[in-house]
Amino acid sequence: MAKPSIIIIEPSAIVNDAIKEHLKKTNIFNNINTFYSWDSFIHSARQNMSQLLLINPLQIVNKEKEFEKFCQQHPIDYKIAIVYHLLPNHLISIFDDVFYIYDSIDKLLQKIKLCIASKEINTKKKQNLTEREQEILKLLAKGLSIKEIAQKVFLSPHTVLSHRKNISAKTGIKTIAGLTVYAVSMNLISIEEIES
Repeated sequence: MAKPSIIIIEPSAIVNDAIKEHLKKTNIFNNINTFYSWDSFIHSARQNMSQLLLINPLQIVNKEKEFEKFCQQHPIDYKIAIVYHLLPNHLISIFDDVFYIYDSIDKLLQKIKLCIASKEINTKKKQNLTEREQEILKLLAKGLSIKEIAQKVFLSPHTVLSHRKNISAKTGIKTIAGLTVYAVSMNLISIEEIES
């Protein structure tokens, strides 16, 4: 698997630079981009996309919805909050993990390595689905019935049902709701596509 990229958004130049320098030494990352504010990142987001985001949550106070929408629309696999002190649960719950500023950089690296490992596992799971299964999973996530999917992809309902069973067997997920969450988490479909 290719080396991931990481973005650090932290207003303190000292903290920002210290984290960047420690991460550079690991040789784990393809790119490490740093920003001092959420707004400066947003203005350059098209050029600086990343799989991992390390951000001070205070940067998105009163912008939580914008932040969540942004993360759904871009290939950010893992969001880690840089936390200095206690913050409200609703703000922390947006993130996949938390890095407390008094923790060691080794602890941060462990979190990042776990993220990379889980991404590799998820990629392998996604690769286990055939193209046809991925296509049918997307249509299931959009709320189409077996009969509607069969008409759309020019297969018999029996064949579509077989694909549906194979998808469930491979993912271990039986419900449509669970398969929909799986499809979104695997970036096979976006929330916007489901809602349209």
